[in-house]
Amino acid sequence: MELELSHLLTAAGSFLGMLMIYRFVSPRVVPLWFPAYNALPWEKQIQVNEIFMAGSHSIVVCISSWAAYFTVEELKPTTLWYNCAITRHTSAFFWGYSLADLLLMICHPHFGDVYFLMHHVVSLISGFLGMANTSIPYYVNVFLMMELTNPFVNFRFMLKALGYPEKSLLFSCTGVLIFITWWVARLAFIPIYAYHVTQLVITGEFFKIELPMQLCSVLGYVFFTVLNLAWFRIIKTNLPWFCFSMQIELPMQLCSVLGYVFFTVLNLAWFRIMKTNLPWFCFSMQIELPMQLCSVLGYVFFTVLNLAWFRIMKTNLPWFCFSMQIELPMQLCSVLGYVFFTVLNLAWFRIMKTNLPWFCFSMQIELPMQLCSVLGYVFFTVLNLAWFRIMKTNLPWFCVSMQIELPMQLCSVLGYVFFTVLNLAWFRIILKLFKREIRGLMERGQEYSKRAQIETNSKKGG
Repeated sequence: MELELSHLLTAAGSFLGMLMIYRFVSPRVVPLWFPAYNALPWEKQIQVNEIFMAGSHSIVVCISSWAAYFTVEELKPTTLWYNCAITRHTSAFFWGYSLADLLLMICHPHFGDVYFLMHHVVSLISGFLGMANTSIPYYVNVFLMMELTNPFVNFRFMLKALGYPEKSLLFSCTGVLIFITWWVARLAFIPIYAYHVTQLVITGEFFKIELPMQLCSVLGYVFFTVLNLAWFRIIKTNLPWFCFSMQIELPMQLCSVLGYVFFTVLNLAWFRIMKTNLPWFCFSMQIELPMQLCSVLGYVFFTVLNLAWFRIMKTNLPWFCFSMQIELPMQLCSVLGYVFFTVLNLAWFRIMKTNLPWFCFSMQIELPMQLCSVLGYVFFTVLNLAWFRIMKTNLPWFCVSMQIELPMQLCSVLGYVFFTVLNLAWFRIILKLFKREIRGLMERGQEYSKRAQIETNSKKGG
């Protein structure tokens, strides 16, 4: 931690300056632009003053952070440590404002709800770490760049507090600007930020920085991502591709998106372990079996959790992979069982070491391993089919009829694969005998050729 006196002075100046704007500047400046301010009740005037203070702060932070993004060459996603003066002082300014606004919120609880309170607490933690550390300045600056939307948001809140009609041209233009800047400064950076952090995790550089910065960069990202998506709900867009329904409760939206984003990041970390170059195969044949199992199991486990979280969103997408009409425990049981045994199947399939796309096991490994691999494969395939039966799908391509009894299904499939394995085992024995006979014929032919050559040479010599 490299906290300097200049940063503390910036934070203190911001704290006092914001309170001065709230107490003295706003009551004198706002009436010059909006005469309706004088007719407002005392509570509304306090609200307008607070909004004016927030807008003033956001303009400063927005200009500073975006200027740093485009002018400071050292602000790169791969930079772990860099003492960026503009970013650290902007963080100090942001921290001072957050402290002042939190103080006003405590004095006037009607200013905001619990979500604004949570936002300010997390902002205080993030701002302090950005001010006191030189680690990952690029990611600190990205958080500050989100303030691009706040001048327009605060201006819209001010218009609403002053009683402007929502259908006025000024209101509509402000809404369009909020929508554009929200996508540019907040939503667009969600995948970019996640990608760069994932790259740092993959290379191991992420674990070199301090633990508080690690936690802040990941947890703060998830927290503000959820808030950005939740606040985007207020815009009331009708975009058909938006990822969750606007009609469910906000806590459920927060829960669903938080779980989805968190497990998506874990999925990306697990996916790194697979190191596969084959587009059609889920794990590489070049890494150890425990790592394969760990990577695939982790991937599918968190995928299942993602699907469970996604169920909360109550979407009507026709391509969703399992029915929303059965109970959640049955969904989890069916999908977990299916993917678990699928992973085991892939692990068994690795033992086969086959290069023939149309043949189920190699003729070069021992018979016990062949039997073990094929029996294990078909056994777990049967279990997969039994698990899949629980899903009660109506898919027309399902390979076993759902209308006959389960014992008959198991008997028919097990009997089929058991005798298939025996046939393949007998075929291997026959093939081995055939190879032995061919080898014997070739050896006898070579001996006959040698004898004939010797006799020919002896006749020529005589």
